[in-house]
Amino acid sequence: MPLLESDKQYLEEKGLEYQICENSGGLLVVLKGYKLSDLYTPRTVDLLVKIPPLYPNNGLDMFWVYPHVFLVNGNQYPTCANAFEDLLGQKWQRFSRHYQWRPGTDCLASHLMTVQKALLNPN
Repeated sequence: MPLLESDKQYLEEKGLEYQICENSGGLLVVLKGYKLSDLYTPRTVDLLVKIPPLYPNNGLDMFWVYPHVFLVNGNQYPTCANAFEDLLGQKWQRFSRHYQWRPGTDCLASHLMTVQKALLNPN
């Protein structure tokens, strides 16, 4: 299953370094060197998005980071980000963030905008 051409074009237009790996019939898209706000430590991570087999009809949900991040105001994880999953030979921190997927409207670009908003509000 290849990445949709429109998604690939978006990533390239944004100048994002990315890696695509197959996983259980779907894809894993890893954005390398993803910058976080000063709410987190560390400030740079790899960000992973799972693309399900029936995407874009089936929606994107949640996201994962490596290495694990903590809030800078203490040694605590962001809300709903204290679960971990083995992917690509590493233990990734899962951010459990959900929203209503709109087939035909939403795509990887809109999902990444949702990720960015979620990261600006860690609680």
